[in-house]
Amino acid sequence: MIEFLRFSLISAIITTAAGIVMWYFSRYDFDFNEIYNEGLDLYKRKQYKSALGKFKLAVSRFPDRFQAHYNLGLCALKLKSFSQAKDAFNQALQLNKRDVDTIYNLGYVEMCLNNYEKAKEHFNLILQTYPEESDVLFNLGYIFGMEKNYEKAKTYIEKAIEISPEKTGYKKFYIEILDPLFEQKGSPKMLDEMLDLCLELLVIYPNDENLIYKTAVIYAKMGDWENSVNYCERLFNQNPNSHKACSQYGLTLFCKGETIRAIEMYERAIKIAPDIPDSYLNLVFAYDKIGEVDSAAKLVETFIKKFPKDPSIEMAKDYLERRAEENEQEEVISSIDKAILPEPIIIQENNETENKKTNPQEIDLEQAHNENQN
Repeated sequence: MIEFLRFSLISAIITTAAGIVMWYFSRYDFDFNEIYNEGLDLYKRKQYKSALGKFKLAVSRFPDRFQAHYNLGLCALKLKSFSQAKDAFNQALQLNKRDVDTIYNLGYVEMCLNNYEKAKEHFNLILQTYPEESDVLFNLGYIFGMEKNYEKAKTYIEKAIEISPEKTGYKKFYIEILDPLFEQKGSPKMLDEMLDLCLELLVIYPNDENLIYKTAVIYAKMGDWENSVNYCERLFNQNPNSHKACSQYGLTLFCKGETIRAIEMYERAIKIAPDIPDSYLNLVFAYDKIGEVDSAAKLVETFIKKFPKDPSIEMAKDYLERRAEENEQEEVISSIDKAILPEPIIIQENNETENKKTNPQEIDLEQAHNENQN
């Protein structure tokens, strides 16, 4: 009987303890889910700062929960708090080392922090398992583009576009990569490819200023001034206060031979953005072309004072030196002309007194010279 009671008591204790443990863990889960779901709700409503606070609370109370660290990282990423996002994703990765989304987000954060080698490590790790993950390929292409390794960038972005042709962001950046490659290689085929992409994207984004500008520039590089002017005018009409619209419009008009209109655009560009140097020298050459050399020289002097470290400073100085040499030559020629021309000869009439002189008359200079010799 005593043994039975002892056994019953032990069983009751075990049952009670088990119940307490189950209650504790159910309550533990309830508390976590309550905080976590509140954070999720705020995140979905794009209230990222408030959501961040909830996930911070979840992490402090439940540090072993992967989801809390991961979503804390997402909120920090949305708020562009990249260092905080990096810490959160690293914590999440410690709890789930094989989670691809966490590895991707860590790579993305490292990329945003310009830690390109670290970012490459994370992205290449994903490609080992998922070689056709287009976002990863694009991000690697973007990194190589930032490193000015345009050939590698082109390779990765081309593959990303091939896998996901519907992603227009890939194509926009691809144009940015082809541009410096064209400058390096001068391949007309690249210009054609860039133009095709711009025209394709303009159907989807007809008011995209950068695409309109790029199209105008590409036509200018092709020497198609008519189409370049059309797209410059389209950009200018859309945003008349755009410096690059006015500057490119001026350049295209100048190359097309419409110098007066080009000057108007260059002057407007300088007025809009006086601290951007590119329009100054273009305006100098336009002034020079129509003979306004004084205006050109003054503008060069302004350019040299305003932008002493600009790469074009030597070109500006060369212009002033050339103008000075031309002015000196003009003065020398003028002084030579004056030296070789004889003074006007006064002819006296015989029937007048010796001191009375007539007004100078037009005479044959060669004949007068011979008479003086006699």
